[in-house]
Amino acid sequence: MEAHGFSDMKATVAADELAQKLFSSFVLGEETSVMKSQDSDLRAKPGFQLQAYEHQKFIYLAASIAVALTTASDKNPAIIQVIPHFRQLVTAEMYKRWGEGIDIVDSEIERASHDCFVLLFTNPKDNRVLSVDWSQTWLEQIGVKESNPVTLFLISTYWKEKFLQAAEILSQVRVPNSDT
Repeated sequence: MEAHGFSDMKATVAADELAQKLFSSFVLGEETSVMKSQDSDLRAKPGFQLQAYEHQKFIYLAASIAVALTTASDKNPAIIQVIPHFRQLVTAEMYKRWGEGIDIVDSEIERASHDCFVLLFTNPKDNRVLSVDWSQTWLEQIGVKESNPVTLFLISTYWKEKFLQAAEILSQVRVPNSDT
């Protein structure tokens, strides 16, 4: 659990504490490093929209955690208790930065979570170009048109890795059931 500053995390952790740690490490802590290898190239592209990019990175970082929490709750149902705490942190931060209310935040995170879920859990045999198409759509939302398959593959791989890192952490923690 040493990745992302989780080395000090106990094996059993309260839902609110885990939500705070996930939010501070995987969302706030990743914002400056997210897609760093592609960052300067993206910023130089015609049509690049910096505010949309910053907003989108935040949303997809939060959505990656939301998907990881939902997936982890299949094996550890008590993890579901983390979601309302995490949602509150995400909503407060998005309101502070972009003035977005809870309905907009919920809608954006739900859309991004669905996108992440499709990327993560679609069998590559069923859609061989998903990584390319997914990344193109992601980039179009920030005003960038990209056709380089290497760049597109790297972007989709990055988002898959974010989910896997969170899923690994969640597989190692236990949230006590609030009924006990």
